[in-house]
Amino acid sequence: MNRADIRDRVSEEIKSLLIGPYDGPDEKVSGRLSLRYLAGILYPVGSTRGQLQQEETPESADTGGSDEFSADSENPLSLANEMLPSSVAISFCVRKGSDVFVQAGGGHYELEEKSPQKWQRHQLPDSQLTVNTDESQRFEVLGGAGKIRVARRESNFSPSTEIITVALLNAHKTTDKENVEATKNIEKRIYQVTLSCSAEGGILPYEDVSSNIDDLEEEVLALQYSQNSVFAVGHGASVSWLSDGSLADTVSIDYAPSARVYRPIFDSLQLDDGRVFDSSEVLRLGYLASSDTSKNDAVSKLKAFINFYGEWIELQKAISVPQRYERSRDHLISEMSKCFDRMHRSVDLLEQRDDCWQAFQLANAAMLIQMDQNDRINTLRTARSSEGKSWPIPADEAVHPGDNTIPDQLPNSWRPFQLAFFLLTMFDLEHPEEEDASTVDLIWFSTGGGKTEAYLLLAAYELIRRRHRFADPDTGSGTGVITRYTLRFLTADQFARTGSLICALEKLRQACDYKLGDAPFSLGLYAGGSVSYNKIADAEQAISKLQNNPAEDHLFQLDYCPNCGTSLLPSEPKFDDNGEPDLSQLGYSIVENHVHVHCTNDGCLFSNSTGLPIKTVDEDIFETPPSFLLGTVDKFANFAFGKREGSIFKGRDGKKAPPSLIIQDELHLISGPLGTIAAVYESAFDAIIRFQNQALGFGERGPKYIASSATVRDSDTQIQRLLGRSSAIFPPRGISSADSFFSKEDRDLQSSRLYMGIMAQGLNSTSAAHWTAAAMLQAVRGVCESNSLSAKEIDFLWSLVCYCNSKRELGLINASTNDEILSRMRVYRAIQRLDETNLKELRKEEVSSQGVKSISETRGNLLIPLSDNRDTPVRDFIPATNMISVGVDIDRLGAMMINGQPKTTAEYIQASSRVGRAPSKRGPGLVLTLYSPSKPRDRSHYEHFRAYHETLYRLVEPTSVTPGSEQALERALHAAIIISLRHSIKDLNNHPRVSSFEKPETKKILDLLKDRLLASYPDPLHQSHERETILRLYDQVIERWRHLADEFTDLVYYSNSRGDHSLMSDFSGRHSSGFPTMRSMRSVDVSIPMKFR
Repeated sequence: MNRADIRDRVSEEIKSLLIGPYDGPDEKVSGRLSLRYLAGILYPVGSTRGQLQQEETPESADTGGSDEFSADSENPLSLANEMLPSSVAISFCVRKGSDVFVQAGGGHYELEEKSPQKWQRHQLPDSQLTVNTDESQRFEVLGGAGKIRVARRESNFSPSTEIITVALLNAHKTTDKENVEATKNIEKRIYQVTLSCSAEGGILPYEDVSSNIDDLEEEVLALQYSQNSVFAVGHGASVSWLSDGSLADTVSIDYAPSARVYRPIFDSLQLDDGRVFDSSEVLRLGYLASSDTSKNDAVSKLKAFINFYGEWIELQKAISVPQRYERSRDHLISEMSKCFDRMHRSVDLLEQRDDCWQAFQLANAAMLIQMDQNDRINTLRTARSSEGKSWPIPADEAVHPGDNTIPDQLPNSWRPFQLAFFLLTMFDLEHPEEEDASTVDLIWFSTGGGKTEAYLLLAAYELIRRRHRFADPDTGSGTGVITRYTLRFLTADQFARTGSLICALEKLRQACDYKLGDAPFSLGLYAGGSVSYNKIADAEQAISKLQNNPAEDHLFQLDYCPNCGTSLLPSEPKFDDNGEPDLSQLGYSIVENHVHVHCTNDGCLFSNSTGLPIKTVDEDIFETPPSFLLGTVDKFANFAFGKREGSIFKGRDGKKAPPSLIIQDELHLISGPLGTIAAVYESAFDAIIRFQNQALGFGERGPKYIASSATVRDSDTQIQRLLGRSSAIFPPRGISSADSFFSKEDRDLQSSRLYMGIMAQGLNSTSAAHWTAAAMLQAVRGVCESNSLSAKEIDFLWSLVCYCNSKRELGLINASTNDEILSRMRVYRAIQRLDETNLKELRKEEVSSQGVKSISETRGNLLIPLSDNRDTPVRDFIPATNMISVGVDIDRLGAMMINGQPKTTAEYIQASSRVGRAPSKRGPGLVLTLYSPSKPRDRSHYEHFRAYHETLYRLVEPTSVTPGSEQALERALHAAIIISLRHSIKDLNNHPRVSSFEKPETKKILDLLKDRLLASYPDPLHQSHERETILRLYDQVIERWRHLADEFTDLVYYSNSRGDHSLMSDFSGRHSSGFPTMRSMRSVDVSIPMKFR
């Protein structure tokens, strides 16, 4: 079996364990029948959960009867009286007057007389019937065990069609009598229910509302997904269908629906007419980085690359669409043409200017070195893991990293969209005065496509160009690039990847003839006290503890050298001959009151006194600002409280060029309260950068913003509110969602991600989660054992990620891992007739904001593979919250259970995309979503399972960012004003005693800030309310500040002493007349003091 076959076999095993019949149509079940299957059942009319729990003797564990600790207990109504399903239905569309053909099936279990706990399954007689054009009809089916009801209604959208609803009902009624009658109730149930329908002339697509769409964005999406027809809707179950595209032959209910989400192809370029781009050498990094490459030859190939995109655009123009979609088609073509023109401008610039061409070559060289470093380290990690050796590499086992030349013979190539994105945006960095430079370019690409590498190439180019763009090379040596994230796991994970690039740039700086200045390239991590240290003293204390005990908890996020993989921390204490700690294997030390990070491998370039170009302590970052700053969005709220933070925008001497490139990764997460507050603060940072550029004589220009996301909707509005700029999506969308030139849908089943759904019946949500998790875990083990699969073959499915929507659900799952889940796995092993003694306790690794102590350690644990002799500490079960849903790129993970539909489709896509990321190397993904019947939203997603998954990206919800709301401005506007003045006007850096707000410099920065705030609402006619609110509250803040400065000659920005007069107070504080100010943008809720008498 190949890995796709293994995945599909596991999915069938899961379905057999959860729905049955596991041993075929004549199976015998020993023990309690209620403990066998959880779905696909029609109960006698009137059955309740309470009756289900009482009707059999409580001999076995985990009946689902304890609601006390169930996730269902969030519902204020007791579910004991919840009616169990006695019917299931399907609705579909046919031509008016068509005959409909219905087929129903199922089975029931009878208690054997001589064996009171043995149940014999009997297949009920299959029923086939024809329904004519009567208004409604009823039929007896399944040998009298069931009834069919058929209803017809006229379609609301076409007079020539009608909607048919076919329902299958259990014909029996329950009885309240106990003992003997309880057995009869069980025997009245219909298991493994099937219901399928076909129609004379075929089944038509279900009602289409796209003709009533007025919004352009909705219209574009309707056009892109117009080929994805829905043929049926389920009621109480999901549905599936067999279709040729325009008509469906059959529609059926499906209690364990499945759908495939196809991966994009983004490594090759081919037009619909069969033509293939044949100058692929231009995508090879070694070719673009090599000093032997002719610029003219490369430019010619780059132009051919862009012109091939132009040929695709011409084919898109020729596509015929219905009249109602013509506006959308024209809009999409316009966006493609703009992209085409912008890319050509960058290539023209490379052709005309040698300095740009050289920087482009070096940027490719840096990325090639980074990829080489990463590949080498991944190879070392895999090899050591297979040999049972520890990772990272201990210093006394260090491997020489090789020389520091550019490895231009390596085959690494750009994905076409990555190179194209660079060409789209490079011109903007060189010409910030142009209109396109103020456009926010959004990389909208599927997860796992390589968005990070796309913007890292641009970042590398900009950091190199800044060393030559200005008359004084030192001007560009300050912080040039800022990348921001929202989740600390993602921030720390990306820190390691970006650190590798910075090491590559530093190698080039030291080795190449193209002078890059004396200041080293460096990377800073600015992510908050739970991820990195704020003060040198805190770091020094941690280092002191590590010297005596390397196992001490710490916040140093880099645990190995990005260049050679050597550990920066010894695995155990080392002492010299005098009994003193041996510091030679510790990569962290304090040198001249700075944290010095160096490799412990003597053969590594970064083991010398210069060390690794990494800064992880706030005080170090502000003392010598790094070239590349990587941080969490919310941490930037601290700029209002500190006086040294301004060095990020102008250097310690005030003479450095401000950041020229700002990258907002995972844009969809900057929404809601966080995005709203961040938008106000962002106005201040933008204003400061413009002010500093003007002060240095570079003109009033802001930074180039780029963003990325795989799941975003109505991004134009979100970006306008957040960044005060218009935006453009890259790659521009095609007429069909399956083809944007740079990305095409791969219809290969073996690489697709397989989604399954299940909705439990008769169990509370917590017990259903136990059963489902156990079924997934044991199905993998059962398939492995019964087919004698090797560890390498099954590893991609071995570790099950269990995604929970709340900390409460996470806690319930966590507590049950080696209790209820393991017990249920033993039940399934018995059903599979496997030896129960081979089942060991499950190793788990929690991934949540509370469960992760060391992010690098957690990532390392998740990378541990299964071994054939099962002696590696592979993680079997990974309970997780949304912390895992963004940026956790671990290729070996292939299986996920999602416990309840996440709150948004974006979150669902992001979470489920964590598995099956490398189908060709590791194996394709398998995702099972467990839906709760007590949650209407879960039920709706389950009943529309296939339709939902075939149009996932269309259904991403728009996000809301409202920086013009009064509540947001009251919380953050004063902070934006304080940040702008404090970090722009030298006299106001230490104290807020403003003599006049009308001084030219003061007025200039305030005008820049005001204009930037208003830019979030650029339409004075339709957004007058928000603009007026901004101006009114702005004036109030200035007036209040003026009043405090006049009243208190000792006014300070902030003090926690009651006697001091502060402009700011703690957001949750109760004293001080100052502005309540947040230290984190996530602190948006106001605490209300309450006094009880």
